[in-house]
Amino acid sequence: RTNCPKLDGKYNKIIRDADGVSTKFVRGDSQEGSEEIQTVALQQVGFWMGVSLAGGALAEVAAKAANVVDTLPWE
Repeated sequence: RTNCPKLDGKYNKIIRDADGVSTKFVRGDSQEGSEEIQTVALQQVGFWMGVSLAGGALAEVAAKAANVVDTLPWE
């Protein structure tokens, strides 16, 4: 399965039946992927903002531990 309407035809989405065990093919919604892309993009932005913040905090701690902050020329 590629979930591609061009290859799989119009029934390219699998959902669970009411019993929760069996599955069935249904017509895929073309807008569904855009919501997933937005979610992944937002997660990536949040992740890299967190990484940047943590990196800055770690650099600050490392500079204080090395006693470099007091010898910087702009302070």
